[in-house]
Amino acid sequence: MVNEACVDRNFRAGFWRRLAATWIDSFVIYVIAALLITLAAIVRIRIALEPLFVVIGIAYGTVLLSRGGQTVGKTLMGVAVIARTGRALSLRQVMLREMLGKWGIIVVIPVVLGRTLVGQAWVPTVYDLLVVLPALLLLLVYCLIARRAWYDQLAGTEADRLPSGYGKVKLAFLVLAGASLLGLGTKAAEFTRRGWIPCRLVLAWFN
Repeated sequence: MVNEACVDRNFRAGFWRRLAATWIDSFVIYVIAALLITLAAIVRIRIALEPLFVVIGIAYGTVLLSRGGQTVGKTLMGVAVIARTGRALSLRQVMLREMLGKWGIIVVIPVVLGRTLVGQAWVPTVYDLLVVLPALLLLLVYCLIARRAWYDQLAGTEADRLPSGYGKVKLAFLVLAGASLLGLGTKAAEFTRRGWIPCRLVLAWFN
């Protein structure tokens, strides 16, 4: 668990620091999802990326935050999620933050509403972005004004700067490096299995 005595309660983590942590976590989640999709394809089971990404994202955030208040990205960026009351972060707060506030309000609800209204005309890649981007824009505006994400407001939590311990940062970096290698290996296996050439420039090398 995060030692709250080391957290500066008067110095919240900035937006760009939190955004960088989110990008790192999104990459880790994507690698896990891509690996599961590739393994499922080997046994001829088809899994869609979008719902799997959301499920893994919820599980990833809930498990890691409830155990230590930090994900891989937050550890690397020196950010910790803590309860505003000063008490230990509860599982209820984490689930409110991750399941409802973050993934539910920002991703699941807008996409479900969009697909319900548009029906068969829905083009996932395009329309998902058109629906989710306004939610992200509202999150950005709210965060810049209130200096707190709405899911932190909902869950009674806040993300503060934390002096990063070398051991935890080293472990998080190793996890990120492992995810990078795993992601490259997964894509290489997929290209090999399907006989794809990942870049047109490669064709020139063989001509």
